[in-house]
Amino acid sequence: MASVRRVVIFAVGALLTLSVTLTVAAVLAGTAVAAPPGHGAEPSAGATARPAGVVPRPAARPFTTKGYTYWGYYRWDPGKHTWAYMPVGANSTKQLPADGSVYGFRWALVVKEPRLPRAAGSFSAICGNQTAPAGRKRVALIVDFGTAADDPGGGTPPTAEGLCAVVPTADTVQQALESVTPVRTAASGLICGIGGYPANGCGSTVANAKEDPADRPVTLRLVGASQASSGGGLSSGGIAAIVVACLVVLALGAGTLLLRRRRA
Repeated sequence: MASVRRVVIFAVGALLTLSVTLTVAAVLAGTAVAAPPGHGAEPSAGATARPAGVVPRPAARPFTTKGYTYWGYYRWDPGKHTWAYMPVGANSTKQLPADGSVYGFRWALVVKEPRLPRAAGSFSAICGNQTAPAGRKRVALIVDFGTAADDPGGGTPPTAEGLCAVVPTADTVQQALESVTPVRTAASGLICGIGGYPANGCGSTVANAKEDPADRPVTLRLVGASQASSGGGLSSGGIAAIVVACLVVLALGAGTLLLRRRRA
């Protein structure tokens, strides 16, 4: 009877371990790099969208019907959990990115309200598996290609990306960006295209523009990341492997106890 009790106790313990493991795996699988409700979709106090690559121009007059399509440039503020516009160009040496910092670029039609990157600036999700040797730094970059309403040709923009750049400590944000994706600029230094988008032009003025609907958070495609899913969690295949491994351990343990019982 004592041996039977031990077998039952072992089986119950193994099943509890399997249940906890599956719960943790399910939580990891659902992890996504997206801005939580109330964050990342609203600017910090006084924030105004700025073109990337140059010193900002004066804000448009209130109630104007003109819109401007361009790449906006932002820095993630982990303390306030929101994006803040950058008052200098992305290639400026006055504000070099530090190791562990996150910067964002958003293509959008801007009328009055800023159009911020639609994903939160999670450094760990984008660069968590990267190390930086002496003399180099890690910079997480989010490139949000905008919505179909922002697309110059009326098509579907690429999926927003999260990229990790490991660059020399003296590099600017633009140099970090150029190390992981193509960047097209104008003679003035204004960033015109990132990752081949848009294919031509350098932003434009849109007459009689209408404010786009409120943005919704998006999940980033992690470029070059080692994780199996775009959100940095486990894939369904990874969860299945965990289940099989736990069942094998359970079967081996029960068999061992029964074998010992027979030999006793």
